[in-house]
Amino acid sequence: MSINLTTPVGRIVQGELWKAQPVVDPRTNIPKLGADGKTPQVQHFFALAIPKQPGHTHWAQTEWGQKIWAEGNRAHPQFAPHPTYSWKIEDGDSQIPNKRGKKNCDREGFPGHWILKLRSGFPPKTYNANGSEVLPAESFKPGNYAQVNINVAGNTGDSPGVYLNPVMAALAGYGTEIQTGPDVADAGFGQG
Repeated sequence: MSINLTTPVGRIVQGELWKAQPVVDPRTNIPKLGADGKTPQVQHFFALAIPKQPGHTHWAQTEWGQKIWAEGNRAHPQFAPHPTYSWKIEDGDSQIPNKRGKKNCDREGFPGHWILKLRSGFPPKTYNANGSEVLPAESFKPGNYAQVNINVAGNTGDSPGVYLNPVMAALAGYGTEIQTGPDVADAGFGQG
């Protein structure tokens, strides 16, 4: 069982929803294979930063968050209250370093937001703001704004949690692009 919901407008702060990335086993660091045992699994990942609302101290207090919270508790009533439950939502103001030593509060576009980590084996369908026109997925660059229709389902893997799978995205506006790799200006081209 699962539910669908559409997020409020948020800013894309990580990932490139059009790029297929290999799925890697976190324990072995080896790419995972599909059901046929030959084809590498891929995923499309991006993170959406939704502004926090005054007076809300947890994402589950929002309208969209209540729906995700309810689905997680329905899927795993014995695990959902546990702090290790994988909700795929982070506090953009967190000062706790992740496994790579990075803090959310230091990342561009994170502070003051709830960060939804969205991924799927397929790229979402991409549209203009009101859904009347198909847009190229490359329009959804980090820094731009979007609304995303997501499918929320309890996972069946090793770590209890929910999947937040993007189904469709609507481009809501353009923002200052967030640099996702090395800056070309720092490369030193034209020096020799």
